[in-house]
Amino acid sequence: MSTPAPSLPPDYEEMEFNVEEEEWNEYELEDGVRIKGRIILAKIMRDPNDATKMSFDMAPPKWVVYAPTQLRGTPSIDLIKDVNRQKTAEKFRMRITRSHEPWNRYRILRTAQEVKIKLTVDEILRFTDAFDQNGCPFYQVPNGVAVNIKGNQPQQGQ
Repeated sequence: MSTPAPSLPPDYEEMEFNVEEEEWNEYELEDGVRIKGRIILAKIMRDPNDATKMSFDMAPPKWVVYAPTQLRGTPSIDLIKDVNRQKTAEKFRMRITRSHEPWNRYRILRTAQEVKIKLTVDEILRFTDAFDQNGCPFYQVPNGVAVNIKGNQPQQGQ
């Protein structure tokens, strides 16, 4: 699944890039659990008629839960697989006691522009009496993505 792209002309340009830094976000929660998340940039595309119009294809975030043994339980496979049931299942907000949300950095080869992407989280919700496939507490992590582009705007044809 990808982030929806703005309307690009059929002759959009695929911009090659290097990964300069990709890190995991980390969140420590009041219940003693640590959650790590990561987003991966797959492709950068640009409108050839307007170099300021770019689109970013990203994989959905990957979340990993690390839980103390005493918080683990039997996996709730039915709930994990049923997105509709997740919407109505009982959950409660967890307080984040520490967070680390670094910028991932990429360099567009042709223009030398730096693209920075950050996965951001406002809240973390824990499902009541539900556990993931590994027996760790099951969480919902609403998130967003911030994008920052540094460097000179490329000239036409660059």
